[in-house]
Amino acid sequence: MMMKTKILVILSVIFAAVALTLESGVYLGHISAIKKRAKELKEYKEEEEREKWEELVSPLSGSYSGKIRLTKVNSPFQVNDNVFFLDGEVEIEAGVIFYIANQADVWFEGRNVESALRIEGTESLPVKFTSSRSNDPESGDWNRVVIVNCEADVNYAIFEYAINGLRVSSDVNIKNSTFRYNLSNGLIVGESGSSVTHSVEITHCNISNNEKKGLLVVGPRSTAVIKLNVISSNGTAGLETKDYDDVTIKQNNIFDNEEYDLVNSSSRDLDAPDNWWGTTDTAVIDNNIEDDDEVTTYGSVDFDPISDSTFTKAGLE
Repeated sequence: MMMKTKILVILSVIFAAVALTLESGVYLGHISAIKKRAKELKEYKEEEEREKWEELVSPLSGSYSGKIRLTKVNSPFQVNDNVFFLDGEVEIEAGVIFYIANQADVWFEGRNVESALRIEGTESLPVKFTSSRSNDPESGDWNRVVIVNCEADVNYAIFEYAINGLRVSSDVNIKNSTFRYNLSNGLIVGESGSSVTHSVEITHCNISNNEKKGLLVVGPRSTAVIKLNVISSNGTAGLETKDYDDVTIKQNNIFDNEEYDLVNSSSRDLDAPDNWWGTTDTAVIDNNIEDDDEVTTYGSVDFDPISDSTFTKAGLE
């Protein structure tokens, strides 16, 4: 009797183990199917998301809205008339080139909905806004790029041979970008008389060889951080602060600009400490700065303390 009982117990354990094994197999099968289905859904959503973006081809003209992508495959893009990217998202891939003619504008603007711009160049493949006369370009061949009411990240971009390279009146982060050979100004932050509040950060940029000002801060509601840039060989001024809410200018190499390295034409006093001015001679530095010493209606500039050497990390990273 005891032997039969033991046998029955052993058989029960075996049957239970077999049942559990079968059950586990079914469970594992369900898990595998769920994972497979999740992967398929992810791929479907990614494809669906890609289909929502419109990829443009050259030439560009008129207005575009929605989710816009400009790719290196479809580059270069010819711009003969004003182009407006309105109310949406715009992505510009590394290596894209815009050839712009007839003093045209390229606008990125949010009018009715939140808008965003991402210029995603690289060191070896920058995004370039340049003259359509690629073999014989001249300063002033086209007008400007404008970013207004549109949050933007600009990384490794070149703005050259325009009247004004770039004007921004938005929350914008500009880094590793080059502003050169423009007829008037390389980069303008804000707009005179504007009531729009915005914050702009400009870091690791090269701003040089612009016929008037390299960088102009002009918006009364503008907040700007200007750090680790090389600002040199510009015409009337390397940097001018005309009107602003708050400006930080530090750890830049600002030197060898034709008339002045820095102009503070605002009535407000300006602090610009810890910059390299191409010399440690404070009398020379002061002579290369236009402030209330030269024009009584201008605010003063306090450039102390000065850096005693160039910032090696300034300019493109």
